Amino acid sequence: MTRGTYMINLFKKSNTESAKEEINIFKSKEDFMFTFFNKGHHSWILKEMSYMRAFETIFCTLDFETIKQIWSPRHIAFIKAQGSLSCAIDSEEHLSFILCYPELLQLLRSGSPDIGIAVLFHELGHLYHRHNQKSIETLQAQFEADEFALFHGFGEDIISVINDYRHLEDNRKRIQNIQFKIQNNVIV
Repeated sequence: MTRGTYMINLFKKSNTESAKEEINIFKSKEDFMFTFFNKGHHSWILKEMSYMRAFETIFCTLDFETIKQIWSPRHIAFIKAQGSLSCAIDSEEHLSFILCYPELLQLLRSGSPDIGIAVLFHELGHLYHRHNQKSIETLQAQFEADEFALFHGFGEDIISVINDYRHLEDNRKRIQNIQFKIQNNVIV
């Protein structure tokens, strides 16, 4: 499949094998990033330098094998939407979404964009661990997604985000889990 063919049908349904073939056309992380930023549904990212920097940070932090693992079963579209922070929606068919809400976009434009980047790593963690395909308790899924952010160097930043919602029991447990892993140098 040529790169031109790959870029034409942005939301075309494809099965898992097709998605794996498409991710394998990338010879490098840079090749993947070029295609990612040229997707029509990611044009909003290109319009704001702070968004560009945030996604470049994410892709430079992730190793190429992890990128292929996250993107190979299906493509991921980052979409601006309304809500609080962010949400990952993993489809079993053709495309998964990470919804980027105004609060997250404000964090990415702020003087502390790492907090927003941590939120995006958390959402990617849900897709990395394929939580939609598992019978897993919500709190355990949150732990795993938080640990994905922690593993990539954004543990303190994800704590900052969760801390804003610490009045919820599960969020206190999430903070304790991350702090325990940081203190005991247990990075999964």
